[in-house]
Amino acid sequence: MAELFVTPSTLEVDYDKNLTELYQAITDQNWDRAVQVCKRHPVQAATWVVRHYEDEDNTENPEIMWRFLPLHSACARQPPASVIAALIRAYPDGPKCVDDQGMYALHYACGNQGARDVIRQLLVSFPEAAKIPDPRGMLPIHYLACWGPSSVSVVDMLLVANRAVATAKDMDGNTALNLAIEGDYPEKNGVVSALQKWLNNNPSDIESTVSRKSSVTKHKVSSSDERFTDGSQIKPSMKATRAFEPENQEYEIKQSKMTYSNKNAVSRTKARPNTERYSDEEKRDEGETPFVRSLGKAVPSPTKIDALSTNAHEEEIRKLKNDMQALKATIFEKELEWKDRNTETEEQWKAKYNALKLLSGEKEEEVETMKKELEKVRKELDESRGTTRNKDIDIEAGKQKLLQARDDLKGLRDTLGDLMEQHEGFKKKNHNMNDRLGSLSASLESMMEHQNMLTKSLKKRSDKRKATYEDRQARLKELMDLEKSLQEDDDQLDTSLNKQTREMEAIAAVIAAARE
Repeated sequence: MAELFVTPSTLEVDYDKNLTELYQAITDQNWDRAVQVCKRHPVQAATWVVRHYEDEDNTENPEIMWRFLPLHSACARQPPASVIAALIRAYPDGPKCVDDQGMYALHYACGNQGARDVIRQLLVSFPEAAKIPDPRGMLPIHYLACWGPSSVSVVDMLLVANRAVATAKDMDGNTALNLAIEGDYPEKNGVVSALQKWLNNNPSDIESTVSRKSSVTKHKVSSSDERFTDGSQIKPSMKATRAFEPENQEYEIKQSKMTYSNKNAVSRTKARPNTERYSDEEKRDEGETPFVRSLGKAVPSPTKIDALSTNAHEEEIRKLKNDMQALKATIFEKELEWKDRNTETEEQWKAKYNALKLLSGEKEEEVETMKKELEKVRKELDESRGTTRNKDIDIEAGKQKLLQARDDLKGLRDTLGDLMEQHEGFKKKNHNMNDRLGSLSASLESMMEHQNMLTKSLKKRSDKRKATYEDRQARLKELMDLEKSLQEDDDQLDTSLNKQTREMEAIAAVIAAARE
């Protein structure tokens, strides 16, 4: 099998002394800030965060409480997919690293209802993690079956990554189906159905799993030894996943307390899976991804189908032969009993003998019928071999398509990198435009203030003109009234003058008449 482990980063900080900005953001679940820190300081994504027990007697080399990468801690807190993408982009080897407990980030994501896109990114980055157990023998699918997934489709995703994990057992002998049956979460029925669907090609595994239902026990967690003492609050929705949260509690392993050294080499050795668990076919296919290998296992070989069917029918034939032998022995015993006992008549014993003989004949007929059916099944198997060969050809074509898709994915990643560079250029231009818009906004604000001053001045002048106009209107009205009064006086004077004129004319006429 190809080497699955990488040399972990040697960068390390103390949680209580010099905690990194990235880890603090993850602890606070400030996901936007975490993404920004990954972009500004990607080295923090490769920095291990370690916390020690307080030991006054051993201050130089205290015992490790826990040791994580930011990726491990984030996966235990139901993060958005964008955060995991940023962490993997900053440190691509993160999904390949185990913590001090011998667990990958995929273990924490599956044990804490990680989102489908989160688990997909972890599988794409390091698909082998789906089949590597932790020191307790638990695979990621065991954690998922025990505590429930965010979506039932995650179960199919893990089984596609490696089909063999469906029947894998932990140290207590529990399969994923055992743990799912004993689980208590909303998606339980969907998980059980998905696991049973993948086990349909091997019914014996399902039968043994269901029969062992009452013996399933979950891994217990010690609540007295908390792994974090920073007083961080846990949301009610996460109480069910408290057992898998790396910064809250420490696992207690059955029968003996397992301790792990803070040395990277020891952690990798303890987490390394047993190589005898994988078949020779998987070892030969070490150059292929688990997605490609799973296609080769989708259809059993014709030899295996023939052997399974033949063995089943031969087992039935052996059972019938054993029944015949038992009947013959019963007949012999009855013959002896017939000779010894005198309470029953010879006719009764003959009737019983004939009945047993008839039953023996029926069993022989059943054996012959089973032989004929076995021959018929063998013929059908011969016909199915041709169909299986065609399926093998289709599988090979599917492998080629997957390889082509992998090449296309690589090209898409390169294109995505170019687009990211263009995006950075656009961000710089946008920043410059924002500066220009800021200066324009300041100028506009100054113009608005000047406009307000002018508006106030014009309003004052308008009010003053309006008052002057009203004053002029009042004076004009007074002048009009005065002119009207003068006109009336003139009219009265004219009337008086006319009257006096007539009177004078009358007097003049009288005087003239008197003179004459």
